[in-house]
Amino acid sequence: MWSTDLLLGLVAMALLLIVGHWFPWSRRLHRLVAYTWGVASIGVGVTIWLGRQEQWTLLAELAFFVGSAGAVTAGCWLVDWSANARLRLRSTTDDGD
Repeated sequence: MWSTDLLLGLVAMALLLIVGHWFPWSRRLHRLVAYTWGVASIGVGVTIWLGRQEQWTLLAELAFFVGSAGAVTAGCWLVDWSANARLRLRSTTDDGD
C-alpha cells in the first residue's frame, strides 16, 4: 500500500520539521522564516517522493504553486511592514495637535 518512495519522503519531512522545532536557535524564529522552514520541509519530502518516481513535470508544477504562494506571502508581509513603518513615522513626527 505505502511505497518506499513515499515513506522516504515522509520520514525526511518529519525529521526536518522535528529539527526545525527543537533546534536550539539563538532566538525565536520570525514567523515568515518559520513558515519557510515548514513549507521547505514539506517540499523536500514531496521532492523525494516524486523525484524517485521521475515525476519531473508534476514536481515543477507544484514548485510553481509553492513559489507563487511564497511570493504572495512575502509581498503581504512587506506591505504590512511598510504600512506599520509609515504609521510609526507619522506618530513620531506628530506635533500632538
